[in-house]
Amino acid sequence: MHAPSHVDTVTGNFVTFGGHAYGRGGGGLHVAPFGQSAGPATAAVQPVELLNTVHFWSRGGGGFGAVLGGGEVGAGVATGVGVGRGGFAMITGDCSCGGGGVGCGSDCSGWPGAAWLIGCDGGVDDDTKHAGTAASVMTNGFANDRRGVRAAMRGRYARCQPSATRDLVRRPSARPSDTFVAMKSVVICVVIALATTAHADKLTGDDLARKNEDGYVTGLPLFAYTTDIGLGAGARAYYFFNGKRDDPRFATTPYLFRTFIQAFVSTRGIQFHWLDFDVPRVADSPFRLRSQLIFQRNVNSNYFGIGKRSLEPLHFPGSASDYSSYSDYTKAQEQIANGTTWGKYDQYDILRPVALLGVERLFADNRIRVLGGLGFSWTRIQDYTGKQVDALDANGNDTTATMGTTRLAADCAAGLVVGCGGGRDNSIRLAFSYDTRDFEPDPNRGVFIDAEVDASTAALGSEFSYVRGMIAARGYYSPIPDRADLVVAGRFVIVGQTNGSPFFSMNTFPFTEDPRTGLGGHRTLRGFRQDRFVGSVMTVANAEVRWTWGHACILKQKLAFMAVPFVDAGRPFDSLGELTYKDWQPTYGAGFRVSWNLATIAVIDYGISREGTGLYINFNHIF
Repeated sequence: MHAPSHVDTVTGNFVTFGGHAYGRGGGGLHVAPFGQSAGPATAAVQPVELLNTVHFWSRGGGGFGAVLGGGEVGAGVATGVGVGRGGFAMITGDCSCGGGGVGCGSDCSGWPGAAWLIGCDGGVDDDTKHAGTAASVMTNGFANDRRGVRAAMRGRYARCQPSATRDLVRRPSARPSDTFVAMKSVVICVVIALATTAHADKLTGDDLARKNEDGYVTGLPLFAYTTDIGLGAGARAYYFFNGKRDDPRFATTPYLFRTFIQAFVSTRGIQFHWLDFDVPRVADSPFRLRSQLIFQRNVNSNYFGIGKRSLEPLHFPGSASDYSSYSDYTKAQEQIANGTTWGKYDQYDILRPVALLGVERLFADNRIRVLGGLGFSWTRIQDYTGKQVDALDANGNDTTATMGTTRLAADCAAGLVVGCGGGRDNSIRLAFSYDTRDFEPDPNRGVFIDAEVDASTAALGSEFSYVRGMIAARGYYSPIPDRADLVVAGRFVIVGQTNGSPFFSMNTFPFTEDPRTGLGGHRTLRGFRQDRFVGSVMTVANAEVRWTWGHACILKQKLAFMAVPFVDAGRPFDSLGELTYKDWQPTYGAGFRVSWNLATIAVIDYGISREGTGLYINFNHIF
């Protein structure tokens, strides 16, 4: 290629033209108009005409991201794993960076193309703040690596483009080798993601140019509604510290440390307050440090018995009947008979502060994660037996009455459970995970397998001694990516614990990403009440079909709409030796979900079980 005569200046690693900066680097990026390949990088730039607009592209090494409209991009490396990540994109607009070769965590991306990308799926992992109007992936700087192709991101957000542009960028050539070295392009809209995971990959030059030095504060409101917690609201405030530009970690981490504080309450007596601290690379090492202080309280925590006993039909001492409907069951419990009510028969009040400390290490191109940590907690249990609780009089009016003996009090008196008085529960944690998902918030394909062992021991000051182990597997598959944006997703989990586990901890599913509790509720068996089934051994299987049926761009926010039919099944066991396929408790239902700027998933799920229904409004897929 030849440099145009009107290049303003050539200095260092950047070429300026008309006041705009373009990067250059070594490694021989295949660039140039429509697939002509370039040799070793020089200072030259090449004009390219797209949509009747002339733009100037840099030549770079092993993949490169371009900045049009100002900014900087650092050079790639010869292997194609540097900035640009084995691809190249041209974007118009006031703010842009590479796409189809974009680095992770971009603050300013425009409409990135997405085709050949190593590590970040199809140019998707950007935190975009400004969008241009057109994009086109031109080449593949590392022609043999195509695992960044994400089935054209299922065509996601292509409708945000004008039709002429969409036709241009989505129509593949009959013979790619005749016109492009490597091109299978799609246009996707990427904007602000609410949360960004730290990556070891170097940030793009556009990120570095816009990344703040030192610290800053941000925040967001919280909202949720479920049948179990009622209406919940709160807020979370973040403080990020990025350090100085001369720190080598500045270019490889989203922050040197991050902390946030959260307050959350609900109308059904839930409190969940949280202080979190995260250091992605401790002292410039490959280790990551996480710590959390959590205060949680639930004045209506459920207890329906342990193991096989929790599978029995709903019943309580004040009635000779068994109930198939949870709604009928609770209405009957609230009635007053001989001055006694049973409205809190299946509830207790739990208060539990928790301190967690963990250290992580990534291996194998960030696919394998090993985690070790410690957990410390103290639990206070308050039972409702003999207390004045809400009730209904003979006319159906609200009043109060004395609570009879709760299910928990009866089981404690019979010696059926451990931990009736609460106490210290301190443990050591070891976890392993293997992750090939193409995009963590909303996977299109891949697997995620995690395994964990927790051991509570007196050596850490615990009042309980037990071991808990869990294995969980999730899979994602797009059966017809060329015809429909359809994903089949599945999960299977088994968790077991030894005798000595306190009843208030037995409901834990210790997922490495986000621990969950109990069989029942939004995250496990939708349609059953939270913690409806708990046992020494618990299993759960979930299957969803996630069909993205529509797209919209509203006020520069990119939305995708999903219909999600689902089925769930699970059950508790008293021991591993009793595992069987019989008596699993099934649920089914459907959800409406909205992908907001790709990474944030708003969820409305409605589940149906043999005992009733559940409505759940929250964020993120359940797996």
